[in-house]
Amino acid sequence: MDRLGRRPGLVGGYTLIFAASVVMSISESSLPGVIAATAALGFGGGIAHLGRGAVAEMYPPETRARWVGVVLLAGTAGAVGGAPLVDLLGSALGEGNHTAVTWLSAAGLALIGVLCTAALRPDPKDLAIDIGPVGQRRPRRALGELFRQRPLRAALATVAVSQMAMTGIMGVASVVVHDHGGTSTASSVVVSLHLGAMFAFSPLIGVFLDRRGRKVGLLAGGAVAVAGALLGAVAEGTVLFGVGLFLVGIGWSGAYLGSTAVIADVTSASERQGVLGVVDLVTHGGSTLGALAGGFLLDTGGLTVLGLVMGAILLPALALVVALRETSPGRWAGAEAA
Repeated sequence: MDRLGRRPGLVGGYTLIFAASVVMSISESSLPGVIAATAALGFGGGIAHLGRGAVAEMYPPETRARWVGVVLLAGTAGAVGGAPLVDLLGSALGEGNHTAVTWLSAAGLALIGVLCTAALRPDPKDLAIDIGPVGQRRPRRALGELFRQRPLRAALATVAVSQMAMTGIMGVASVVVHDHGGTSTASSVVVSLHLGAMFAFSPLIGVFLDRRGRKVGLLAGGAVAVAGALLGAVAEGTVLFGVGLFLVGIGWSGAYLGSTAVIADVTSASERQGVLGVVDLVTHGGSTLGALAGGFLLDTGGLTVLGLVMGAILLPALALVVALRETSPGRWAGAEAA
């Protein structure tokens, strides 16, 4: 995508999702078909996630984070509305067709994605707003050189550990609610409120990042996530645990939006998607570790140990953020301008 543009990559991602969904609708009884389609679905979804970089680079630093927040909010609407839509279609066409309808619905939505991204004119890469003298184009830098920039390292560390802490606590939420005497409905409400905190406030958090700066936003998001983890650690009931998980979701949103904005701040159009890909790889690796660690810590040490550990892992990343110098929102002292 850095070499050929955002449009070919995004079209390819949504095409993979479309093809995988069609295969899943007709080969659900074939294990090799399901495995191949699932891999293609994940690969396509990973490419589609890079679309946030295309949005970030089309806006100047003063408004960059808020528009990424709008995209995140739009994705929430799709996530919330997708399941009821599929259930409605499945009921209309008969219960026996429910699985096929689910995947064909996904295929139809992916096809809309293909058409929308294919219609992107001009390519977002050609609209990219890079910091530096007008008309100046620096050679594309290697990933190792790019990650020697302190803002980029701090952003990577913050979003990775925030994702780890979030999945570590969210992954055991149902068990914790049950242990507190809560019902399945209470568990659903707690998780739903957490998901809402992750996405619903994204535009407002984006405005905060644009006005007060990425550094302040990352520190505020990290502090809120730590507070949520600690509250969950000492929670005596479902309500307090739910509030803690809600705060962790808001903190994650600040880290996710802040890191995306920082990446757009310190990279050029020919480097940005490659860096985002590395960040996504590390972040989702952290997500996997967090989910595994959450269950292990809850089993061996209980909720208090889980909350304390997940809060503590955020502190080194926040220390990296504290050491940064942001002269104005999106402009970093000591970072090479793209």
